[in-house]
Amino acid sequence: MRSGLLWYDKSKPLVETIQDATKRYCEKYGVSPNVCYVHPAQFAAAFKTETGFRVPPELNLTVLPKKTIVENYVWLGVAESLPYQYPADPYLP
Repeated sequence: MRSGLLWYDKSKPLVETIQDATKRYCEKYGVSPNVCYVHPAQFAAAFKTETGFRVPPELNLTVLPKKTIVENYVWLGVAESLPYQYPADPYLP
């Protein structure tokens, strides 16, 4: 990822924070991010299941833990090694 959007929000659950940041990324850059980095402790707390980790499919991006991300921040962008999607046109029905 060459550039991205760093987003801070400690007032909401992690999934909502990622959704808000994704929306802003789409507005600003015109494409959907395909990767999101979060603090490892928050990743574990939000996505841990009995059988491992599961990111909700409605996020529609890869969420990964990264030690260098401070808690309550998310870092979104387009990883060149992952496919990205253009956002839906808001003017189409």
